[in-house]
Amino acid sequence: MDAFEARLQFVQVIKNLHKTLHKKRDTSPSGAALSSSGSSSGSAFTDPVQFYLKHFEHHYEDFQQCFFETALNMDSLDRLNVLIYWSRIISSLWPRCLKNVDGQWNIQGKVLFEFLLLDLNKMVDIVLPKEDWKSLTNLDVSIEVLQFIISLVKSDSNALNFEPYKEDGLEKYQKLLELDRSHIVDQFSESIWNKINEKSFEFEWVEHTKQPTCEQSIIQCLQILVDRRSKAFILQEAYRKHLVLNLPNTSQLPTVLHRMENDRERHKKSKEHRWFIERDDMMDTIEFDTIWNSFSLGMNRNDYQNIKTIQEIAQASYKYLEN
Repeated sequence: MDAFEARLQFVQVIKNLHKTLHKKRDTSPSGAALSSSGSSSGSAFTDPVQFYLKHFEHHYEDFQQCFFETALNMDSLDRLNVLIYWSRIISSLWPRCLKNVDGQWNIQGKVLFEFLLLDLNKMVDIVLPKEDWKSLTNLDVSIEVLQFIISLVKSDSNALNFEPYKEDGLEKYQKLLELDRSHIVDQFSESIWNKINEKSFEFEWVEHTKQPTCEQSIIQCLQILVDRRSKAFILQEAYRKHLVLNLPNTSQLPTVLHRMENDRERHKKSKEHRWFIERDDMMDTIEFDTIWNSFSLGMNRNDYQNIKTIQEIAQASYKYLEN
């Protein structure tokens, strides 16, 4: 597969993340039979992580560029899938990173430390762009994703070293992320409260900058998340005070309809793999016993008449078939 074809296929993989990233394994009898015969309709969508792992050695630079270009063309609410995809690739490559005898990383380590982790701050900034208030909907999941990545890289002290950044480093911003809402709101400056009272949403936003090391990139990710969390609390306080807000529109796309369509698609996909109905009272005999006992006195005249009528209809049908 040449570079052009690889880019086209990878762009399509990214665009279909809302269908494939959270897809559950089909455990239904019909699904298993179809998958074994190779005729499953779901096989048209490739597993996104496996696609990357299969082709990244020859196309990782093209894939990196496709990540950013495709994500920027998405609605900001849908970019969260790209960040989750990014983290799953990191998780898959992490155990495969090895150093050669000369101390150089193998191809997995090169891609992980020189591309994915080094540009993680840029991806977080794309998922939570400045002045895009609606993107704050994805803030909680973005924090969880970054915390997962941090726990992964901290599991091996030889891979990354955060010691030189103690003063303005990892632990400082992690503690800021753990602060509760009331504590952060109490620290709002007078200028912030004035803007809230005036319904002004012109604030300074933290943006990513190119960092020389993976450690600094991860720290800047935390800075962005701390800033976005503060903006989310500002928005909440403004709503508490004014009830109705006229936020600046940062996108011309029909966001609500687009989101509804994605939710409908995910709901449909999840239902396709549910071939059973969960009922706790499936073996309950109360309903059966009630109906059975209602006929304990036996059949009456009407029941016999109905049986006779059915028999006559059946005999007439047989005569018709004989003719």
